Amino acid sequence: LLFATPYPAGAQLTIERCRGKDEVPVCEGVVMAADKQEFLADATGLKAFVNSEGVLFLRLLDVLNVWFEYGAAHVLKNMPDDYPYYGITSDKAGEVGMHLPVEDWMA
Repeated sequence: LLFATPYPAGAQLTIERCRGKDEVPVCEGVVMAADKQEFLADATGLKAFVNSEGVLFLRLLDVLNVWFEYGAAHVLKNMPDDYPYYGITSDKAGEVGMHLPVEDWMA
């Protein structure tokens, strides 16, 4: 699942992928990809990309998720017990425009 949201121009972002609910979460740092191609090629969910308009792109990925079968359906488990989430902090706040990627952005 790809996630895209705009941030103020020049914002310094800190992004972590974490697990845990009540206890102290266990987090991994997400690093910035050098370019769109590096971001799209990454299968770990630990790379992000910010385009020239300030739009942050993340691949929301739970590497510990498991598949299960229900009849003919092959489905990922919904709501794992360890509550995976991404945390994003920015050094800038403010209004941003609606800068959604174009339809063929992944091409």
